[in-house]
Amino acid sequence: MKTDPLNEKPGACPSLESVPAYLLGELSPPERASLDEHIAGCPVCAESVESLRLVVQRMKQIPPDTCHRDLTEGILARVSGDLGAPKQRRIVNIGRRSSLLRIAALFVALAGVCALMFVTAHLGQRLATVAVKPQPGATVALSPIVAVENARRWLQAAQTPDGGWTAGDSAGGTDHQIGVSSLALLALIDASPDAFRGPYAATVRRGIDHLVANQDERGLIGPAISTAPYNHGLATLAILNACSTESNAVWQAAGERALKFICGTQLSTGGWGYLDSSAEPANTSASIWPLQALIRADGLGYSALRPNIERGLAWLQGAVSQDGFMGYTGATDLRYGPDTMTAAGIVCLLGDNKGLQNPAVRVLLPALRRVADKPEAKMDYYRLFFVARAIGMARDEQAPRALATIAGRLASLQNASGTAAGSWDANDAWGGVGGRVYSTAMAALALKCN
Repeated sequence: MKTDPLNEKPGACPSLESVPAYLLGELSPPERASLDEHIAGCPVCAESVESLRLVVQRMKQIPPDTCHRDLTEGILARVSGDLGAPKQRRIVNIGRRSSLLRIAALFVALAGVCALMFVTAHLGQRLATVAVKPQPGATVALSPIVAVENARRWLQAAQTPDGGWTAGDSAGGTDHQIGVSSLALLALIDASPDAFRGPYAATVRRGIDHLVANQDERGLIGPAISTAPYNHGLATLAILNACSTESNAVWQAAGERALKFICGTQLSTGGWGYLDSSAEPANTSASIWPLQALIRADGLGYSALRPNIERGLAWLQGAVSQDGFMGYTGATDLRYGPDTMTAAGIVCLLGDNKGLQNPAVRVLLPALRRVADKPEAKMDYYRLFFVARAIGMARDEQAPRALATIAGRLASLQNASGTAAGSWDANDAWGGVGGRVYSTAMAALALKCN
Protein backbone atom coordinates (compact mmCIF):
# COMPACT_ATOMS: atom_id res chain seq x y z
CA MET A 1 0.00 0.00 0.00
CA LYS A 2 1.28 3.43 -0.88
CA THR A 3 1.76 5.67 2.14
CA ASP A 4 1.90 9.43 2.49
CA PRO A 5 5.56 10.33 2.97
CA LEU A 6 4.63 13.57 4.76
CA ASN A 7 2.99 11.65 7.57
CA GLU A 8 6.17 9.65 8.03
CA LYS A 9 8.22 12.75 8.84
CA PRO A 10 9.05 13.48 12.48
CA GLY A 11 6.56 15.83 14.10
CA ALA A 12 3.81 15.24 11.50
CA CYS A 13 0.26 14.42 12.55
CA PRO A 14 -2.36 12.49 10.53
CA SER A 15 -4.99 15.10 11.44
CA LEU A 16 -3.11 17.78 9.47
CA GLU A 17 -4.88 16.67 6.30
CA SER A 18 -8.16 17.93 7.79
CA VAL A 19 -6.83 21.43 8.54
CA PRO A 20 -7.69 22.98 5.10
CA ALA A 21 -11.31 21.77 5.33
CA TYR A 22 -11.44 22.99 8.94
CA LEU A 23 -10.35 26.49 7.95
CA LEU A 24 -12.69 26.58 4.96
CA GLY A 25 -15.69 25.66 7.14
CA GLU A 26 -16.32 22.44 5.20
CA LEU A 27 -16.36 20.02 8.15
CA SER A 28 -19.60 18.83 9.67
CA PRO A 29 -20.36 20.03 13.23
CA PRO A 30 -19.31 16.66 14.77
CA GLU A 31 -16.11 16.62 12.68
CA ARG A 32 -15.28 20.21 13.62
CA ALA A 33 -15.92 19.53 17.32
CA SER A 34 -13.68 16.47 17.17
CA LEU A 35 -10.88 18.41 15.46
CA ASP A 36 -11.28 21.32 17.93
CA GLU A 37 -10.67 18.86 20.76
CA HIS A 38 -7.66 17.40 18.94
CA ILE A 39 -6.13 20.83 18.21
CA ALA A 40 -6.42 21.75 21.88
CA GLY A 41 -3.92 19.00 22.69
CA CYS A 42 -1.80 18.92 19.54
CA PRO A 43 0.74 21.76 19.18
CA VAL A 44 1.64 20.65 15.64
CA CYS A 45 -1.93 21.02 14.39
CA ALA A 46 -2.45 24.21 16.45
CA GLU A 47 0.58 25.80 14.80
CA SER A 48 -0.58 24.67 11.36
CA VAL A 49 -4.03 26.19 11.91
CA GLU A 50 -2.60 29.54 13.00
CA SER A 51 -0.06 29.59 10.14
CA LEU A 52 -2.67 28.93 7.46
CA ARG A 53 -5.46 31.20 8.69
CA LEU A 54 -4.08 34.25 6.90
CA VAL A 55 -3.50 32.24 3.69
CA VAL A 56 -7.12 31.14 3.64
CA GLN A 57 -8.37 34.63 4.40
CA ARG A 58 -6.38 36.21 1.58
CA MET A 59 -7.31 33.54 -0.94
CA LYS A 60 -10.99 34.04 -0.13
CA GLN A 61 -10.61 37.72 -0.96
CA ILE A 62 -9.70 37.03 -4.61
CA PRO A 63 -12.31 38.73 -6.83
CA PRO A 64 -14.74 36.27 -8.45
CA ASP A 65 -13.94 37.38 -12.01
CA THR A 66 -10.16 37.40 -11.77
CA CYS A 67 -9.70 35.21 -14.86
CA HIS A 68 -10.65 36.40 -18.34
CA ARG A 69 -13.44 34.37 -19.92
CA ASP A 70 -11.25 33.14 -22.75
CA LEU A 71 -8.45 32.11 -20.37
CA THR A 72 -10.85 30.28 -18.08
CA GLU A 73 -12.45 28.36 -20.94
CA GLY A 74 -9.08 27.53 -22.42
CA ILE A 75 -7.76 26.08 -19.17
CA LEU A 76 -10.87 24.02 -18.51
CA ALA A 77 -10.99 22.84 -22.11
CA ARG A 78 -7.36 21.71 -21.92
CA VAL A 79 -7.99 19.89 -18.65
CA SER A 80 -11.11 18.25 -20.03
CA GLY A 81 -9.24 17.18 -23.16
CA ASP A 82 -6.35 15.71 -21.24
CA LEU A 83 -8.72 13.66 -19.13
CA GLY A 84 -10.61 12.42 -22.14
CA ALA A 85 -13.84 13.95 -20.92
CA PRO A 86 -16.80 14.36 -23.33
CA LYS A 87 -16.93 17.81 -24.90
CA GLN A 88 -20.40 18.55 -23.56
CA ARG A 89 -18.98 18.62 -20.04
CA ARG A 90 -17.20 21.83 -21.00
CA ILE A 91 -20.51 23.72 -20.92
CA VAL A 92 -20.21 25.19 -17.41
CA ASN A 93 -21.32 28.54 -16.02
CA ILE A 94 -18.45 31.04 -16.13
CA GLY A 95 -18.95 32.13 -12.50
CA ARG A 96 -18.83 28.53 -11.37
CA ARG A 97 -15.63 27.97 -13.36
CA SER A 98 -13.99 30.92 -11.62
CA SER A 99 -15.02 29.53 -8.26
CA LEU A 100 -13.59 26.13 -9.12
CA LEU A 101 -10.33 27.70 -10.20
CA ARG A 102 -10.11 29.75 -7.03
CA ILE A 103 -10.76 26.70 -4.85
CA ALA A 104 -8.13 24.74 -6.77
CA ALA A 105 -5.64 27.59 -6.38
CA LEU A 106 -6.42 27.75 -2.68
CA PHE A 107 -5.67 24.09 -2.13
CA VAL A 108 -2.47 24.35 -4.18
CA ALA A 109 -1.35 27.26 -2.00
CA LEU A 110 -2.26 25.41 1.20
CA ALA A 111 -0.47 22.28 0.02
CA GLY A 112 2.62 24.34 -0.78
CA VAL A 113 2.63 26.00 2.62
CA CYS A 114 2.16 22.66 4.39
CA ALA A 115 4.91 21.05 2.34
CA LEU A 116 7.27 23.92 3.13
CA MET A 117 6.52 23.63 6.83
CA PHE A 118 7.21 19.90 6.87
CA VAL A 119 10.38 20.12 4.78
CA THR A 120 11.91 22.85 6.91
CA ALA A 121 11.02 20.96 10.06
CA HIS A 122 12.61 17.78 8.65
CA LEU A 123 15.85 19.59 7.74
CA GLY A 124 16.06 21.28 11.14
CA GLN A 125 16.04 24.79 9.65
CA ARG A 126 13.01 26.22 11.42
CA LEU A 127 13.53 29.54 13.17
CA ALA A 128 11.30 28.64 16.11
CA THR A 129 10.90 25.44 18.08
CA VAL A 130 7.64 23.52 18.22
CA ALA A 131 6.01 22.87 21.56
CA VAL A 132 6.15 19.34 22.87
CA LYS A 133 4.56 17.76 25.90
CA PRO A 134 6.79 18.91 28.76
CA GLN A 135 8.22 16.61 31.38
CA PRO A 136 7.53 17.61 34.99
CA GLY A 137 9.74 20.54 35.93
CA ALA A 138 11.11 20.92 32.40
CA THR A 139 11.38 24.24 30.56
CA VAL A 140 10.32 24.07 26.92
CA ALA A 141 11.10 26.75 24.33
CA LEU A 142 7.96 27.54 22.36
CA SER A 143 7.47 29.25 19.05
CA PRO A 144 5.46 32.49 19.34
CA ILE A 145 2.54 30.87 17.49
CA VAL A 146 2.30 27.94 19.88
CA ALA A 147 2.84 30.13 22.95
CA VAL A 148 0.00 32.42 21.86
CA GLU A 149 -2.31 29.48 21.21
CA ASN A 150 -1.56 28.09 24.67
CA ALA A 151 -2.32 31.51 26.16
CA ARG A 152 -5.62 31.76 24.30
CA ARG A 153 -6.70 28.36 25.63
CA TRP A 154 -5.87 29.43 29.17
CA LEU A 155 -7.77 32.70 28.74
CA GLN A 156 -10.77 30.82 27.39
CA ALA A 157 -10.78 28.54 30.43
CA ALA A 158 -10.40 31.53 32.78
CA GLN A 159 -13.56 33.30 31.57
CA THR A 160 -16.12 33.70 34.36
CA PRO A 161 -19.81 32.70 33.95
CA ASP A 162 -20.85 36.33 33.42
CA GLY A 163 -18.60 36.57 30.35
CA GLY A 164 -15.84 38.62 31.96
CA TRP A 165 -12.47 37.85 33.50
CA THR A 166 -11.15 38.35 37.01
CA ALA A 167 -8.57 41.05 37.75
CA GLY A 168 -5.94 40.98 40.49
CA ASP A 169 -6.67 40.68 44.18
CA SER A 170 -4.80 43.76 45.38
CA ALA A 171 -6.53 46.99 46.37
CA GLY A 172 -8.39 48.36 43.39
CA GLY A 173 -8.15 45.12 41.43
CA THR A 174 -11.91 44.74 41.05
CA ASP A 175 -12.12 48.29 39.69
CA HIS A 176 -10.16 47.15 36.65
CA GLN A 177 -12.16 44.03 35.84
CA ILE A 178 -13.49 45.65 32.65
CA GLY A 179 -10.02 46.65 31.50
CA VAL A 180 -8.62 43.17 32.21
CA SER A 181 -11.57 41.53 30.44
CA SER A 182 -10.96 43.79 27.46
CA LEU A 183 -7.29 42.80 27.32
CA ALA A 184 -8.31 39.14 27.30
CA LEU A 185 -10.71 39.81 24.41
CA LEU A 186 -8.06 41.74 22.47
CA ALA A 187 -5.70 38.77 22.85
CA LEU A 188 -8.40 36.40 21.59
CA ILE A 189 -9.44 38.60 18.66
CA ASP A 190 -6.14 40.25 17.64
CA ALA A 191 -4.95 39.34 14.12
CA SER A 192 -7.43 36.47 13.94
CA PRO A 193 -9.60 36.78 10.80
CA ASP A 194 -11.96 34.04 11.96
CA ALA A 195 -12.38 35.04 15.61
CA PHE A 196 -16.09 34.35 15.28
CA ARG A 197 -15.75 31.04 13.45
CA GLY A 198 -13.00 29.27 15.36
CA PRO A 199 -12.92 27.56 18.77
CA TYR A 200 -12.97 30.88 20.66
CA ALA A 201 -16.06 32.34 18.97
CA ALA A 202 -18.50 31.69 21.82
CA THR A 203 -15.97 32.98 24.37
CA VAL A 204 -15.50 36.22 22.45
CA ARG A 205 -19.23 36.79 21.98
CA ARG A 206 -19.92 36.32 25.70
CA GLY A 207 -17.04 38.67 26.49
CA ILE A 208 -18.25 41.46 24.20
CA ASP A 209 -21.79 41.08 25.55
CA HIS A 210 -20.33 41.46 29.04
CA LEU A 211 -18.67 44.77 28.10
CA VAL A 212 -21.88 46.09 26.55
CA ALA A 213 -23.86 45.09 29.64
CA ASN A 214 -21.51 47.24 31.75
CA GLN A 215 -22.01 50.43 29.73
CA ASP A 216 -23.94 53.24 31.44
CA GLU A 217 -26.25 55.86 29.97
CA ARG A 218 -23.33 58.23 29.29
CA GLY A 219 -21.59 55.61 27.19
CA LEU A 220 -18.92 54.85 29.82
CA ILE A 221 -17.96 51.17 29.99
CA GLY A 222 -17.00 50.13 33.50
CA PRO A 223 -17.06 51.97 36.82
CA ALA A 224 -16.87 55.76 37.02
CA ILE A 225 -13.47 55.85 38.73
CA SER A 226 -10.51 58.15 38.14
CA THR A 227 -8.69 55.55 36.03
CA ALA A 228 -11.73 54.93 33.83
CA PRO A 229 -9.86 56.02 30.65
CA TYR A 230 -7.89 52.75 30.81
CA ASN A 231 -10.96 50.54 31.27
CA HIS A 232 -13.05 52.46 28.77
CA GLY A 233 -10.39 52.84 26.09
CA LEU A 234 -9.55 49.12 26.16
CA ALA A 235 -13.23 48.12 26.15
CA THR A 236 -13.93 50.41 23.20
CA LEU A 237 -11.05 48.88 21.27
CA ALA A 238 -12.33 45.36 21.97
CA ILE A 239 -15.85 46.24 20.77
CA LEU A 240 -14.52 47.96 17.64
CA ASN A 241 -12.38 44.95 16.78
CA ALA A 242 -15.37 42.68 17.24
CA CYS A 243 -17.57 44.88 15.04
CA SER A 244 -14.91 44.88 12.32
CA THR A 245 -15.44 41.16 11.72
CA GLU A 246 -19.02 40.46 12.82
CA SER A 247 -22.16 42.48 12.21
CA ASN A 248 -24.09 43.12 15.42
CA ALA A 249 -26.36 46.14 15.80
CA VAL A 250 -26.18 46.12 19.61
CA TRP A 251 -22.38 46.07 19.61
CA GLN A 252 -22.28 48.74 16.93
CA ALA A 253 -24.50 51.08 18.95
CA ALA A 254 -22.43 50.46 22.08
CA GLY A 255 -19.24 51.25 20.18
CA GLU A 256 -20.68 54.53 18.92
CA ARG A 257 -21.75 55.55 22.43
CA ALA A 258 -18.30 54.64 23.74
CA LEU A 259 -16.60 56.79 21.09
CA LYS A 260 -18.90 59.70 21.91
CA PHE A 261 -17.88 59.41 25.56
CA ILE A 262 -14.19 59.48 24.62
CA CYS A 263 -14.68 62.62 22.55
CA GLY A 264 -16.67 64.23 25.34
CA THR A 265 -13.97 63.65 27.96
CA GLN A 266 -11.10 64.95 25.84
CA LEU A 267 -9.53 67.97 27.53
CA SER A 268 -9.19 71.33 25.80
CA THR A 269 -5.44 70.76 25.51
CA GLY A 270 -6.08 67.70 23.34
CA GLY A 271 -5.13 64.93 25.73
CA TRP A 272 -7.00 62.96 28.35
CA GLY A 273 -6.59 62.95 32.11
CA TYR A 274 -8.14 60.98 34.90
CA LEU A 275 -11.93 60.99 34.88
CA ASP A 276 -13.61 64.00 36.51
CA SER A 277 -10.21 65.54 37.29
CA SER A 278 -10.36 68.51 34.94
CA ALA A 279 -8.12 70.51 37.28
CA GLU A 280 -5.25 68.13 36.52
CA PRO A 281 -3.38 68.31 33.20
CA ALA A 282 -3.65 65.64 30.54
CA ASN A 283 -1.13 62.82 30.77
CA THR A 284 0.24 60.40 28.22
CA SER A 285 -0.66 57.30 30.21
CA ALA A 286 -4.37 58.14 30.39
CA SER A 287 -4.44 59.35 26.77
CA ILE A 288 -2.97 56.32 25.02
CA TRP A 289 -5.96 53.96 25.05
CA PRO A 290 -8.70 56.52 24.25
CA LEU A 291 -6.58 57.86 21.37
CA GLN A 292 -5.93 54.37 20.04
CA ALA A 293 -9.68 53.70 20.10
CA LEU A 294 -10.40 56.84 18.07
CA ILE A 295 -7.68 55.99 15.53
CA ARG A 296 -9.00 52.45 15.19
CA ALA A 297 -12.55 53.72 14.66
CA ASP A 298 -11.38 56.22 12.07
CA GLY A 299 -9.66 53.43 10.18
CA LEU A 300 -12.89 51.44 10.21
CA GLY A 301 -14.82 54.32 8.64
CA TYR A 302 -16.46 55.98 11.64
CA SER A 303 -17.05 59.62 10.74
CA ALA A 304 -16.41 62.98 12.44
CA LEU A 305 -13.51 61.75 14.57
CA ARG A 306 -10.63 63.46 12.75
CA PRO A 307 -10.75 66.74 14.73
CA ASN A 308 -10.45 64.82 18.01
CA ILE A 309 -7.67 62.64 16.64
CA GLU A 310 -5.70 65.60 15.30
CA ARG A 311 -5.95 67.40 18.62
CA GLY A 312 -4.90 64.29 20.49
CA LEU A 313 -1.91 63.64 18.26
CA ALA A 314 -0.85 67.29 18.45
CA TRP A 315 -0.88 67.13 22.24
CA LEU A 316 1.07 63.86 22.13
CA GLN A 317 3.74 65.35 19.89
CA GLY A 318 4.11 68.23 22.33
CA ALA A 319 5.13 65.75 25.02
CA VAL A 320 8.24 64.61 23.11
CA SER A 321 11.55 65.79 24.56
CA GLN A 322 14.59 66.94 22.58
CA ASP A 323 16.16 63.52 23.20
CA GLY A 324 13.20 61.83 21.51
CA PHE A 325 11.57 60.45 24.65
CA MET A 326 7.93 61.01 25.53
CA GLY A 327 7.08 62.48 28.90
CA TYR A 328 4.10 62.06 31.20
CA THR A 329 2.39 65.46 31.25
CA GLY A 330 4.91 67.17 29.00
CA ALA A 331 8.31 66.89 27.36
CA THR A 332 10.25 67.51 30.59
CA ASP A 333 8.09 65.36 32.88
CA LEU A 334 9.79 61.97 33.04
CA ARG A 335 8.72 61.08 36.57
CA TYR A 336 7.70 57.51 35.65
CA GLY A 337 10.48 56.85 33.16
CA PRO A 338 10.26 57.37 29.41
CA ASP A 339 10.37 53.79 28.12
CA THR A 340 6.73 52.73 28.07
CA MET A 341 5.38 56.16 27.16
CA THR A 342 7.84 56.52 24.26
CA ALA A 343 6.81 53.18 22.78
CA ALA A 344 3.10 53.84 23.41
CA GLY A 345 3.36 57.24 21.75
CA ILE A 346 4.91 55.67 18.65
CA VAL A 347 2.08 53.11 18.51
CA CYS A 348 -0.48 55.95 18.44
CA LEU A 349 1.41 58.07 15.92
CA LEU A 350 2.11 55.16 13.56
CA GLY A 351 -1.46 53.93 13.91
CA ASP A 352 -2.69 57.11 12.26
CA ASN A 353 -2.68 57.51 8.49
CA LYS A 354 0.40 59.75 8.44
CA GLY A 355 2.55 56.84 9.52
CA LEU A 356 6.30 57.14 9.24
CA GLN A 357 5.98 60.58 7.63
CA ASN A 358 5.07 62.14 10.96
CA PRO A 359 7.98 64.38 12.10
CA ALA A 360 7.55 63.31 15.72
CA VAL A 361 8.06 59.66 14.77
CA ARG A 362 11.44 60.40 13.20
CA VAL A 363 12.51 61.91 16.52
CA LEU A 364 11.06 59.08 18.61
CA LEU A 365 12.46 56.12 16.66
CA PRO A 366 16.11 56.52 17.74
CA ALA A 367 14.92 56.69 21.34
CA LEU A 368 12.84 53.54 20.80
CA ARG A 369 15.96 51.69 19.66
CA ARG A 370 17.69 52.67 22.88
CA VAL A 371 14.68 51.55 24.88
CA ALA A 372 14.57 48.19 23.09
CA ASP A 373 18.28 47.56 23.68
CA LYS A 374 18.13 48.46 27.36
CA PRO A 375 18.55 45.43 29.67
CA GLU A 376 15.44 44.95 31.78
CA ALA A 377 16.11 43.72 35.30
CA LYS A 378 12.43 43.37 36.27
CA MET A 379 9.54 41.98 34.26
CA ASP A 380 7.14 44.58 32.86
CA TYR A 381 4.50 43.08 30.55
CA TYR A 382 2.99 46.47 29.83
CA ARG A 383 6.34 47.86 28.64
CA LEU A 384 7.17 44.74 26.61
CA PHE A 385 3.84 44.91 24.78
CA PHE A 386 4.21 48.53 23.73
CA VAL A 387 7.88 48.12 22.80
CA ALA A 388 7.10 45.06 20.68
CA ARG A 389 4.12 46.73 19.01
CA ALA A 390 6.08 49.92 18.29
CA ILE A 391 9.05 48.00 16.85
CA GLY A 392 6.77 45.91 14.66
CA MET A 393 4.89 48.93 13.35
CA ALA A 394 8.08 50.90 12.68
CA ARG A 395 9.40 48.20 10.32
CA ASP A 396 12.94 49.00 11.42
CA GLU A 397 15.78 46.86 10.07
CA GLN A 398 16.60 45.90 13.65
CA ALA A 399 13.02 44.80 14.31
CA PRO A 400 13.45 41.04 13.70
CA ARG A 401 16.29 40.78 16.22
CA ALA A 402 14.54 42.90 18.85
CA LEU A 403 11.23 41.06 18.45
CA ALA A 404 12.96 37.68 18.61
CA THR A 405 14.60 38.72 21.89
CA ILE A 406 11.26 39.73 23.40
CA ALA A 407 9.54 36.59 22.11
CA GLY A 408 12.28 34.35 23.44
CA ARG A 409 12.06 35.87 26.89
CA LEU A 410 8.29 35.66 27.05
CA ALA A 411 8.09 32.11 25.69
CA SER A 412 10.63 30.90 28.24
CA LEU A 413 8.52 32.29 31.11
CA GLN A 414 5.18 30.80 30.08
CA ASN A 415 3.89 28.18 32.52
CA ALA A 416 4.05 24.71 31.01
CA SER A 417 2.12 22.53 33.46
CA GLY A 418 -0.65 22.49 36.01
CA THR A 419 -3.71 24.74 36.13
CA ALA A 420 -1.54 27.72 35.14
CA ALA A 421 -0.31 26.06 31.93
CA GLY A 422 -0.38 28.59 29.09
CA SER A 423 -0.41 31.63 31.39
CA TRP A 424 2.25 33.99 32.73
CA ASP A 425 2.77 34.78 36.41
CA ALA A 426 1.51 38.22 37.43
CA ASN A 427 4.89 39.28 38.81
CA ASP A 428 5.37 42.80 37.45
CA ALA A 429 4.43 46.18 38.88
CA TRP A 430 0.83 45.89 37.64
CA GLY A 431 0.33 42.21 38.42
CA GLY A 432 -1.39 42.83 41.72
CA VAL A 433 -4.04 44.98 40.04
CA GLY A 434 -4.39 43.06 36.78
CA GLY A 435 -3.70 39.53 37.94
CA ARG A 436 -2.79 36.55 35.81
CA VAL A 437 -5.30 37.48 33.11
CA TYR A 438 -3.54 40.82 32.62
CA SER A 439 -0.04 39.32 32.41
CA THR A 440 -1.17 36.53 30.06
CA ALA A 441 -3.09 38.82 27.73
CA MET A 442 -0.27 41.37 27.53
CA ALA A 443 2.31 38.65 26.88
CA ALA A 444 0.17 37.09 24.15
CA LEU A 445 -0.40 40.48 22.49
CA ALA A 446 3.35 41.15 22.59
CA LEU A 447 4.06 37.78 20.97
CA LYS A 448 1.50 38.57 18.26
CA CYS A 449 3.81 41.39 17.13
CA ASN A 450 6.31 38.85 15.75
